[in-house]
Amino acid sequence: MENELMEDQTENPEMRVVPALPEKFVEGRDELNFAEFPLGTISERTDANTKTLIFEDKIFDKSRNQLITRRLTITGSDAFGLPTSTDDEVLLGLIQLSKLQKFEDRRVFFSRYQLLKLLRWPISGQSYARIDQALNRWIGVTLYYQNAWRDKSTNAWVDEKFHILERVKIYSLENESSRPKPSPQQGSFEFAASFFVWNDALFKSFSHGNLKALNYDFVLGLKSSISRRLYRFLDKRFFHSRTLEFELKNLAYEHIGLSRKTPVGDLKRKLGVAMDELVTKKFLKDLPKERRFTKVRAGHWRVAFERMPEGQGSGMGGDLPLIELKVEAPELSPVEQKLVGLGVTQERARKLASAHSHELIQEKIDVLEFLVSTGDPKVATNPAGFLVRSIEQRFEPPRNFVPPGVLKEKEVAKTKRAEERLTKEKRRQDREEARERDWQAAIDGYWQGLTPEGRARAEEAALKGAEHFQQDLISRGGALGKAARQSVLNNHALSQLANG
Repeated sequence: MENELMEDQTENPEMRVVPALPEKFVEGRDELNFAEFPLGTISERTDANTKTLIFEDKIFDKSRNQLITRRLTITGSDAFGLPTSTDDEVLLGLIQLSKLQKFEDRRVFFSRYQLLKLLRWPISGQSYARIDQALNRWIGVTLYYQNAWRDKSTNAWVDEKFHILERVKIYSLENESSRPKPSPQQGSFEFAASFFVWNDALFKSFSHGNLKALNYDFVLGLKSSISRRLYRFLDKRFFHSRTLEFELKNLAYEHIGLSRKTPVGDLKRKLGVAMDELVTKKFLKDLPKERRFTKVRAGHWRVAFERMPEGQGSGMGGDLPLIELKVEAPELSPVEQKLVGLGVTQERARKLASAHSHELIQEKIDVLEFLVSTGDPKVATNPAGFLVRSIEQRFEPPRNFVPPGVLKEKEVAKTKRAEERLTKEKRRQDREEARERDWQAAIDGYWQGLTPEGRARAEEAALKGAEHFQQDLISRGGALGKAARQSVLNNHALSQLANG
């Protein structure tokens, strides 16, 4: 695998005819795994000291009949770092180039000029350089999926580890003026000499149809990276239901890619701005504020979305034919979605939601997740069945059960105490270091204030007054002897300073 771009400056490189870009790129494609978790930071810049990102969540895996943790770890190269939202734009553009070529080959011929036109970036040297930087990053980035890569051939969550691009070759002399021009009869084609090669694991996902329809024009029309990320995630999740509800922090941190240091108030504000844009674009229905964000308890909120009805929205990927088989499902409420996600049938979920309070159902879900996390045998074989019985029969929580909110508060308090201990220790060390510096300055001042003859007499007196073991170490020489001699001289200086 190439670690960075290969540049070809030959005058007659291998040239291919590729499809020209459509005027409106409505029928785009998105890889379903890439729509689920972010592949980099949501900002346009990265912290040079951060080389790894981790995103994770928990879902009920029906094939295993248990809750699983899905985790994506992203590592960047030392030279080029982690991907940003701009690099994500480039990657999505590469997928559209492959779609134009019908996903026929891992090696995709293109020109940077064509890619810039696709991305609607200005044709400039800075844009060409930014394309190269993005390609370098995607070659250097490694993705580690743990229970988080959906294998279309088996319909199972599997582990996968790969680079997105295996190779990139750039024909550096290729530009708008140097490219061969197709004849007027071939206006739907362009010529290209550069190419990139997809990793085989990713291309296998393409080939197996693990793709969804994407209104690429709609994506390009969104102003913020948060809006684009939210649109891609929701456009995938709306496949089964027109209404969705998520735990705010889980959505923002694990699926949008906002920093985990972002306070709840800022999460609501940033997501609210993105939601407003998607409402303006008629992708989302404009929900009242009290429905958008619902407070569960201190520091915990839920966020709700509702898609515009068919025919009323604009730029909806769902209006296009999906590649995967679409199964019409009756509308589910948010609490019913949670139950179904944990393995409860839709019919039973509806009955439970209509017969019991949502607070009770949420409490039993919290208990189930606690028991699963502790490996309790009561939920090992049929967690969904246990959940149903616990709701219907109102099981008492186990004695050692700690509600998530209380557990979080304890974790926060524990972290705060640890930080206070570290702060206290740091202050103590700072005081000791300051005291050592003061002593050393005084010692240096004492010796520097003596004449050469006076210094010689003082050193002789100090060494004669040393302890026997110190004199023994000094006589042996070496590092220990040198350290012992310096200690004797320092103590002598401090003694003289103390006596005035």
